[in-house]
Amino acid sequence: DGEILALGHNHNPASIGGWSCATQCVGGIRKGVKSGTCVERCFSIHAEQHALIQVSPGLAYEVAVAGLLPDGSLFDNGGGFYCTVCVRIMRAAGVKFVTIWSKGESRRLTIAEAWDQSYSIATA
Repeated sequence: DGEILALGHNHNPASIGGWSCATQCVGGIRKGVKSGTCVERCFSIHAEQHALIQVSPGLAYEVAVAGLLPDGSLFDNGGGFYCTVCVRIMRAAGVKFVTIWSKGESRRLTIAEAWDQSYSIATA
C-alpha cells in the first residue's frame, strides 16, 4: 500500500573497533575479486538484507535500492541488479519488484528480471 516497512544499510553486524571494509573486505577476503561477483565473500550484510530481516515474512512487496555514495550522489546500478545473495533472499521473502537507480534513472524490475540479471552478471 506504499508504506515503508523498513530501511536498511550496508554494515558488518559483527564489526569491532578498528574494522575497515577497505582492509578486511576489499584488501582481504575480497582481494582480487571482481566487483559484483562472489558477494557472499564479504563481512557485511547488504541494505536489502538488513531491511528484509526487519519485516514480517511475506509483507515486503517491493525493495527500492537507493545507495548513497560518500559524496551524497546516488549509487548507479548501471550494469543492472547484480547481487545473487540479495535476489535469493528477496525472492524467498515474496518480494515482487526491485527498483534500482540505473544510468541516471529509476528502473523497476520484476524479481524474475533481477534474478536473471544478477546471475548473468555473475557468470559473465
